[in-house]
Amino acid sequence: MNKRVPLPEGFVRGKSYEYGIDVNLAPRGEEKIWQPLRRMFGYQPNETPTTSDSRTYDDLGAQNNSVDAWSFGASVSTHVNRSRTTGEYLPEIEALLDRIRPSALDEDAEIEIREYHKPAKGAPNLRDARQGYVTVARQRGQTGADGQTETWNWTFTGVGSATEIENPWGGWDGDAPLVSHVDPISGPAAELVTLRGTGFKDGLGAVLVTGADGVKFGGANAVDYTVVNATTIVALVPAGADGPAPITVKTVNGTSTARPFTRTA
Repeated sequence: MNKRVPLPEGFVRGKSYEYGIDVNLAPRGEEKIWQPLRRMFGYQPNETPTTSDSRTYDDLGAQNNSVDAWSFGASVSTHVNRSRTTGEYLPEIEALLDRIRPSALDEDAEIEIREYHKPAKGAPNLRDARQGYVTVARQRGQTGADGQTETWNWTFTGVGSATEIENPWGGWDGDAPLVSHVDPISGPAAELVTLRGTGFKDGLGAVLVTGADGVKFGGANAVDYTVVNATTIVALVPAGADGPAPITVKTVNGTSTARPFTRTA
């Protein structure tokens, strides 16, 4: 007899490689240029509470530490890839190196990063993501004489606290779109509905949802829709009978599984 406690339907095991880090290559104050940190492994986030002693007589001498703030940081390793032509490393690695040069002081030693859940399949956790400025430290990994793949170990230390962000992961290029969240889940014709998911744009930012039938409520096309980014669409509910009008999104890579929506008067 199988005595394992069952998981809810549709739940799967997480994998160690299902996380991503992006580095902002743009100068501070300019439009952000997010570049994924490529060939990374060994990602380990580090959230540390800053506490203060809040003990009173009521605690009878026991510890009572209140959390005043959260510090953040992470460690990660990367392979070292360089151009045979110029000798330069990948742009995101060059940006990190710029923060540890002897001339990098104060803000010049800081870089903005974001960290987020990045599943191999299925929907990302929308709340498992954060963003903030960090300082950078580096150590070499493989240093043996036997020609192992060169690796660098990076330590990111937060400058202040991180910002909670909605997960920016837009899915893998070529995958069919996925709608993971609908808000609201019911409403009348002409209601504005926000769809969250993946696969609405490709990795270069090109819109993949096109045509009048790109977003449908039941058998009817949305009155109008806007692809905000790779993870977000806003659409207007079309007219029709009250009742179920499941939402689907169609791209050049396929059509999403329908998500429930109820049209109301």
